[in-house]
Amino acid sequence: ALVRLRGNAEDVEDAARRANELAGGRCRQLSETAAGQNWYRLAQIENQSGLNIRLAQPMSDLRATLRIARELSGVPEEEMLIAAHAGDGVVRLFVDYGNVGVTSNDTRAWAERIARARTALAAHNGTVVIARALTDVARFVDPWGEVPAGTLSIMRQLKKTFDPAGIMAPSRFVV
Repeated sequence: ALVRLRGNAEDVEDAARRANELAGGRCRQLSETAAGQNWYRLAQIENQSGLNIRLAQPMSDLRATLRIARELSGVPEEEMLIAAHAGDGVVRLFVDYGNVGVTSNDTRAWAERIARARTALAAHNGTVVIARALTDVARFVDPWGEVPAGTLSIMRQLKKTFDPAGIMAPSRFVV
């Protein structure tokens, strides 16, 4: 696990203590150089992952979001590739097909696991979004998931207000 903390010294110390408790006492502070190398590696993992799934719910439920990410990943915890943002409750799961034996033939199974994760998170106003998939997972499950009633029209109105020419992110979620 890699944790980055920001804030005043007292808040950082408190957050470090809580993070260490969550990690079962396995946290240690890295040098600035080692931390930079690790954050760079995480960015590479994100950019090279075959499947990138974003799970989110209120930050007070981060522990539950991490549990759902573990269930969704289908691999032992030590093989999981995740980035969790305690400040906003977002957990990103990265799946490297080569390392976990996932093939494009497993897309239906992934779609089913994603649907289960969406159901679990929806019960707590959470979401699951497929940020990237190098296979046809989207053929079996909508990358965005179900949009709550009335939300799409509000989103379209906002987009029209701030992007009347429709030039920003064309053909994306809100068109």
